[in-house]
Amino acid sequence: MTQLDVLESSEPDAEVVAPEKPLMVAAAEIPSTDLELEVKYSKVVDQLEKRYNLRVKEPLVNYNTDFCKAYAVTDSLTKDTDTNYALVYEKNLPFRQEMILRLKRLSLQHLCNPIAVEVIPVSILNEQRFVIIFAKQKGISLRQFLSNNGPCSEKFIIEYIINPFNTMLRVLGEYHITHGNINLDSITIDQNNQIMVGECCSKSCGYSQKVLYEPLDRVSTIPIGKGDGYENVDYFALGVLCLALVIGKEPADDMDAELFLESRFTKGSFNTFAGTNKFPSIFDDLFKGLINDKRSESWNHRQITEWVKGKIFNIISPTSHIEASRQITFNSQQFFNCRALTNSLFKNWESARRFFKDESVIKWIDRSVRDTNKAARLREVYKTHNYNFARNMSTEDDLVTSALVILDPDGLIRFKNILTHIECLGLLLAYGMAKKENEYIHAVVKTLKLKLPDLWASVQPLDQKMASAKALSQLERIHARCKFIQMFLILFS
Repeated sequence: MTQLDVLESSEPDAEVVAPEKPLMVAAAEIPSTDLELEVKYSKVVDQLEKRYNLRVKEPLVNYNTDFCKAYAVTDSLTKDTDTNYALVYEKNLPFRQEMILRLKRLSLQHLCNPIAVEVIPVSILNEQRFVIIFAKQKGISLRQFLSNNGPCSEKFIIEYIINPFNTMLRVLGEYHITHGNINLDSITIDQNNQIMVGECCSKSCGYSQKVLYEPLDRVSTIPIGKGDGYENVDYFALGVLCLALVIGKEPADDMDAELFLESRFTKGSFNTFAGTNKFPSIFDDLFKGLINDKRSESWNHRQITEWVKGKIFNIISPTSHIEASRQITFNSQQFFNCRALTNSLFKNWESARRFFKDESVIKWIDRSVRDTNKAARLREVYKTHNYNFARNMSTEDDLVTSALVILDPDGLIRFKNILTHIECLGLLLAYGMAKKENEYIHAVVKTLKLKLPDLWASVQPLDQKMASAKALSQLERIHARCKFIQMFLILFS
């Protein structure tokens, strides 16, 4: 069996041998045409930008991340040996190149920015690696601060949390950068109540983010499958962070994880987070605007600025997510919206196989949800599946995967053990090759084989057509890269 056969095989456990040299898909983003955003290379061993020297015999384990190893650094200019540290990327893993270099140029206040970035020879590894220098965060984590001091006042939250964040997120938004890891543990605060938000360069966006701080479309994805994010991701996290500071603990911290997620899908995030937690009415509009499951209604820096100035929005409390006039039953549960149903079907895959054996879901979509386009697409999927299944060209899992793409409004692709955003197939492929995660590679190939991106785009609302076109343009490039990798593997098999 060639390695190309492995990629096209329906068996995700088949062995794939990753090539020794980095693949073209190893970069998480298309390299920028801006020369100042190109990675620089150096031949000087263990030194960045003729200034920062890596002390490779002094690893800093506490600063390690999933993608990088940390080492002590000496600044040859100031002779400082303790202020900074270096992160050395693992070989072949995808990284956010353009974002990293842009953050180095922006040097935003209250954010742990890259100080130096270069590809250098690392002596302990005897090869070149991508290396970033950061300053160590000072103070204690916000979690420890909250434990020491209890709930925070309105004045404290506005002055030391909201105002710094609002400025920082506005600038990040202008450059389409999503931090993706805003939470009580990633932020430190010093004796002067000045915050510092941890770095967002050493992993893919949201890779280590806690489910609590993620919007609904990112809560169940695999870590590498969240994509580059979007503006609302950080504002949602800011809302949850402020709520935690107001009530003195993370919301729903005493709730079962599965019940918590189920409640968010059925009742909505704000209703789940607010629950029995009491907070001053002054924060009502802020939390409803930030902890919002509807991306089009979610707040950003503009509304926050108006709120800080004293504007009252009187936002109506969000109701439970009901989009159908009648319920549909699955696994003895009743569902009134596609998002909650899709989540449950994914969590109970074997039952989902049985669920899709009849066409009752099509009738529900057509008559109760009243989405004739989705119903028509589901009929086409059933027809194609039945034709291919009779000829051993399709499986029950293929039907479930295709049907869930149509049902889900968030652009997610679901396989039996994998849930990923449609935009990050390139990341998934690069990560799968680097880590020899054959199931991830199989998912990418299967996605293209079933034409799931086209299927997803066909059921998007009209106001999302531009976004769909952009995603499909990106996926065309990913498809070309996949073809390249298949040819590459044929040559080396």
